[in-house]
Amino acid sequence: MAFLLRRLVFYLAAFIAAATINFFLPRLMPGDPIQKM
Repeated sequence: MAFLLRRLVFYLAAFIAAATINFFLPRLMPGDPIQKM
């Protein structure tokens, strides 16, 4: 049970970290993304 709980907590933390990076990275990049295309 402890192994399953540890794995669940790890996956949850990884998901939150990935979602946070995907949210903040485009907002922190300088310039207009439309002009880059």
